[in-house]
Amino acid sequence: MAFITAEEVKKAREALKKEFPNWKFSVRREDKNTICISLLKGTVDFKELETRNVNSYHFKEQFKGNDNAIEALNKIILIAKGKDYFDKSDSMSDYFHVSHYFDVTIGKLDKPYELVA
Repeated sequence: MAFITAEEVKKAREALKKEFPNWKFSVRREDKNTICISLLKGTVDFKELETRNVNSYHFKEQFKGNDNAIEALNKIILIAKGKDYFDKSDSMSDYFHVSHYFDVTIGKLDKPYELVA
């Protein structure tokens, strides 16, 4: 069963602050099994994103040609996963077993992403 502790979320928040000191994030735990990271302010332009949700499996296609966005999102997703992340799922047999889920968004519904110089 997927589960993430408040301490793991705190570690992810601290790692994001260390890796991206000039950025602003919202990092929270949802339903005790998901870490939600929203990018609120940063130095990378995400303008070609059609939706605000980042597909963690296909974000490289979402941002094709924007190497800065791909590099930043790759780091953010690795931090969201954490060192103890595992995925032993087998979709062919409808078996899903992960340490926890994660969700990355560009901005929030009430607060769009802000590009800073």
